[in-house]
Amino acid sequence: MRGVRSLIVLLIVAVPLVWFALRESKREPDSGKKQEKVFAGLEADKVDQITIKSESGDRTTVQKQGGKWQVTQPLAAAADEGELSGLASNLASLEVQRVVDEQASDFKQYGLDPARVDVAFKQGGQERHLLIGQKTPSGTDIYARVPDKPRVFLVSSFLDTTFNRSTFDLRDKTVLKIDRDKVDSLEIIRDARASQGSKDAKDAKASKGTKDSKDSKEPKEPKDAQEPKPTESGTLKFAKSGADWKMTAPADARADFGAIEGVIGRLNTAQMKALTAAETTDLSKYGLDKPAVTVRLGTGSAQAGLLIGNSAGEGAVYAKDLSRPLVFTIDSAVADELKKPADDFRVKDLFDARSFNTTRVEVVRAGQTTAWEKAKAAAKGNEPPKEVWKQVAPAAKDADATKVEALLSALTNARAASFAAPSAATGLDTPELTVTVKYEDGQKQERVAFARHGSDVFARRDGDGSAAKLDAPSLDAILKALDALK
Repeated sequence: MRGVRSLIVLLIVAVPLVWFALRESKREPDSGKKQEKVFAGLEADKVDQITIKSESGDRTTVQKQGGKWQVTQPLAAAADEGELSGLASNLASLEVQRVVDEQASDFKQYGLDPARVDVAFKQGGQERHLLIGQKTPSGTDIYARVPDKPRVFLVSSFLDTTFNRSTFDLRDKTVLKIDRDKVDSLEIIRDARASQGSKDAKDAKASKGTKDSKDSKEPKEPKDAQEPKPTESGTLKFAKSGADWKMTAPADARADFGAIEGVIGRLNTAQMKALTAAETTDLSKYGLDKPAVTVRLGTGSAQAGLLIGNSAGEGAVYAKDLSRPLVFTIDSAVADELKKPADDFRVKDLFDARSFNTTRVEVVRAGQTTAWEKAKAAAKGNEPPKEVWKQVAPAAKDADATKVEALLSALTNARAASFAAPSAATGLDTPELTVTVKYEDGQKQERVAFARHGSDVFARRDGDGSAAKLDAPSLDAILKALDALK
């Protein structure tokens, strides 16, 4: 009996395997042929119109005009060049993965009657269609067909997100139209009162009652919306000066090149997350009547501007381009970048010079001036001349290069921890010492004064409208290095 049971088990396992082997043996061997193109001969750059009926019901027509893609229906707007280029390329390269039925009569079972997605396109006036249905049970492919043939075939499922596009997906979502390389001014206006205003408005809406709330068409408060973080009030202004940026308000000071360029770059690449309203006369719905942030970018005589309002939830805030009527949402990280404290946009280093390119350092302390200069020592034999440091005031003599380098290191490592208000008491009217540094072969010069006021240490560069506040050890390190050179 045991042997019979074993034989039965073996037959149960073997029969399907034999059937599968016979089935596979009847298949044609892989000839290495290329997959059949759905639209043979189609050239991506020759496609001049695309109309998509998406799964959501959106119907969008985009046309190439003057070499640029433009949305023409259901509205007129610039199109997303990247989206349209990808669509045209994928239509031209679309391949039949496998034919499901050459003579299909029931298209409904494939989600093709009606089609879930309909992509129509024109090339030289000839219109063609791609109808897209449901995914296969395995999810790796999608059923598709063209209207003039009865066969149903499969295309790769990853193309679903390529063709199933809404009007918003296909339009240009650039937040601000600016010429990145020509921006020469930046103004950021932050209003901390806007946060309180939006909170008061929200409280007032809540008190209107259930009926008013139900009938209201105003945007609902997102579930995950939180009270906005306090914003540092005031206006920040920056102007391009040659290749550098300078802060002109709230103080005249050097601006951090990387920080300013980072903000401009972020605004230049910012994209709408969603379109909230094509136009509106009531900006208070979105906190845009008293925006938390207003930013303006200048390019010569032209200017672009952006208003940023309340939180829209899910990491987004409401925003509006000053030149267009639409209201949209953007990533809240853009707003956070603009809300940074003023100090974050200023250069923290007191000196641009570095020890390796400094050629002279002069210190005025207790009414006495001491100066050192870098010089070339006389060459010995075939050796190249070496650079040495010499004291040139108050008396000429050789200097210990290691100690001069230590002084320069202490000076160039000094950084602002924060910045004082222009009217703050700093003691800099009678500085403890003043340091002048020449660098880059004497072509550039910087002067910084240092002082103490109580337990605080301050420093001010010539040309800066406000003082930097330093950690006390920074000044102690400079004085220690100076004392070592006596």
